[in-house]
Amino acid sequence: MSMQGIPVPNAANYRAIMNPMLITLAFSFIYLSKFLAAYFFFTGFIAMFKAKQINSTEFKQAKNNIMTGCGILVAMLFLGFITIGGLYFNMWQAGQMGVMAHDFAFIYLVSIVLVTGFILLPDDQFNEAIS
Repeated sequence: MSMQGIPVPNAANYRAIMNPMLITLAFSFIYLSKFLAAYFFFTGFIAMFKAKQINSTEFKQAKNNIMTGCGILVAMLFLGFITIGGLYFNMWQAGQMGVMAHDFAFIYLVSIVLVTGFILLPDDQFNEAIS
């Protein structure tokens, strides 16, 4: 956020945030969103595991927590790293470390979107195939 790795003669250097409290708040947002998503994933997993033997309606309802966790992580990665970090703070100009952070955020984002797509698959066709 202080844009230390950005080349000095840059028109975007006025965007740098040097206040330690704001930097701590931003990092706290990242960690809080990860812990919150982990909570929703864990509770969703437990609910889906309990509902797998009951019926498909309760199993579908149990997916809501996992979808909430996926939504939190997608928002954090896309808005936090790719949009704000990459575009507003020009993270892509910060040398190897900035490029790696941006690339890994994209990789994690795509992985989470794929998991979300897998979770959204209809379950009824699998129940009919097993019977």
